[in-house]
Amino acid sequence: MTRHHQTATRADGFTLLEVLVVVFIIGIVLSFAVISIRDNPSDRVETEVRRFATLVTLAAQEAVLQSREIAVEVGDESYRFLVLEENAWVESNDELLRARTLPEGMRITISVEGERGKDNGMKTKTDPRIYLLSGGEMTPFQFLITLDAARVSYGVSGDALGRLEFGG
Repeated sequence: MTRHHQTATRADGFTLLEVLVVVFIIGIVLSFAVISIRDNPSDRVETEVRRFATLVTLAAQEAVLQSREIAVEVGDESYRFLVLEENAWVESNDELLRARTLPEGMRITISVEGERGKDNGMKTKTDPRIYLLSGGEMTPFQFLITLDAARVSYGVSGDALGRLEFGG
């Protein structure tokens, strides 16, 4: 018995399906590129405020869970988390609660317990602090980030019970 082998001849080139897959992939990559290039200043400011609020919430939960006092020290363009250890405030060594600096052009305005921060006329030796207590209480505050170049600002306020509220 002889077996005949038929060789299928295939034309060189791409099938329609292959071309469509490539076009689809290029479309996805381009859409991600356009999204990442699009720069909306108000979105950047809101993202920074929401980051701050999330970290404050996390720190407040840590204060309750670990029965320790935590503070957030707020500067003009940065903030850092402090922990009370042996009657002294020391910078947190927790990676999530590390010191943060805002992107260039953004600045912070803060009011703690109704007193405006030192950049707004308050003469103090230290930056204003928000205290997050182990009993779940929090120093009332109003925190605002402003991007002067775009005249955009967004903020968050916290009350004594630890509730946060966002606003422009």
